[in-house]
Amino acid sequence: AIRDSGKNEVRSRLIAAVWESGLEVSKELIFFTRLACHPDFSIAMEALTVVQSIEGKIAEETLTTAIRIAQDNNSPHPELHEDLITSLKQKTT
Repeated sequence: AIRDSGKNEVRSRLIAAVWESGLEVSKELIFFTRLACHPDFSIAMEALTVVQSIEGKIAEETLTTAIRIAQDNNSPHPELHEDLITSLKQKTT
C-alpha cells in the first residue's frame, strides 16, 4: 500500500502506521532506507522512525546496502540524513 499511494500525506500516514503498530519489517530495511531519503520531510521522518525501530537480526549484506544507499543519497534534510546513517551503522554492532 505504501508503494502504491500517490499522495505524500497518505504515504506518510501509512509509514507512521508501520512503526506505531510495531510490525516486523526488518526484511524491508532497504525500502524504508530509501523512503528515509525522500524529499518530503514527513515521509523521510516517518521512514527514519521505522528504520530506528527495527530490531532483531539483519543480514550484513542488507545493512551494507542500506548504509551505501543512505550515504550516496543527497537528502534535502541533512539532520535526518545523519540520523539515518548513524542508526544504520549502530545496527551493525
